[in-house]
Amino acid sequence: MLEAQLSVRPYLAGGDFTVADITMTSVLRQIRKTNLLDEYPVLKDYFAHCQTRPAWQRTLDAYEKRMGAATGSAR
Repeated sequence: MLEAQLSVRPYLAGGDFTVADITMTSVLRQIRKTNLLDEYPVLKDYFAHCQTRPAWQRTLDAYEKRMGAATGSAR
């Protein structure tokens, strides 16, 4: 269903990045080190695109710092 939905619009709720996309990106992070998205290229591209947003990068940086984790370890 997500593959079809994202084939006709850039984000889950339409043309703008919303809290729905933040939530979905957070959920998809749980499987980021697997190949489960390989059969869903549109969803895989969506996930990659969401992760490149500057605010997302700042959030991961802040998380790593707060947790005392190595830079880049949350990616």
